[in-house]
Amino acid sequence: MVYMPTSPTSVAPEITMNDMCRPRKNVARGSVKVTVGDGDEQQTFDVHESLIMARSAFFKALSGNWTEAKSRHVNLPEDDPQTFENYVHHLYTNTLAVKPSPVPDQYVGREEKIELAKLYVFAEKIQDTDTKDAVVKAMAHSSQLSRYNGKTYGPNLGVISLIYAGTAPWSPMRKLLVDIYTYQANAAWLTRDEEESPSDFLRELALEPSLTILSRVGMYRHTRKSRRKKEPSCTRFRIAVENILRGGLQCGIIIRLAIWR
Repeated sequence: MVYMPTSPTSVAPEITMNDMCRPRKNVARGSVKVTVGDGDEQQTFDVHESLIMARSAFFKALSGNWTEAKSRHVNLPEDDPQTFENYVHHLYTNTLAVKPSPVPDQYVGREEKIELAKLYVFAEKIQDTDTKDAVVKAMAHSSQLSRYNGKTYGPNLGVISLIYAGTAPWSPMRKLLVDIYTYQANAAWLTRDEEESPSDFLRELALEPSLTILSRVGMYRHTRKSRRKKEPSCTRFRIAVENILRGGLQCGIIIRLAIWR
């Protein structure tokens, strides 16, 4: 099964004679050979140069004065051929083929999340924003999808380790993973693979609920000036937090306000 991005339906514009008489653009400038992997696992792919250069800043450098630009041959010995094959599939079809075929009866999505994580890290390396955006959406969908037993399964900590090892601190995928664990996870998600937990992820996960509450309390403080004159600051803060919690703030971590009881 593949993930197919949805797009609104649109009416094709009317074609005029002037449109049909325009000079043809050079959309097929040849191909580039990409050798991926090392040893017995190494594979070579032929990809249309114009297509991959339009998507990837890394491959766009082929138009410069580089050895690879002259030979039209790029070597990626540290990358996984299967991941590159998944990338090429998305490049040509705009879909993500990351599920096993056939899909097992008790499939819960672990394999697809691993493939998505590898693909995101590769897209980060070659600077392909469109592919990264598609993978983020697919990861969110995979984590919210009800499986054969009626349960949802988020990315395990092995997947999170892949992302944190191959992305920058401001990565949108990192933010998504923290959000998934904040709002959807239970204790079992964290404890079963505890030794694989990246320290940066655990720190961000611990801070997320507190930062959310503090930002909303700050907004409350600046929008309720009339109440500030009548109540002590500690009482105002307590009321603000209680209103936030009563209003439906959902966190994967239970925040106890025993100090105010």
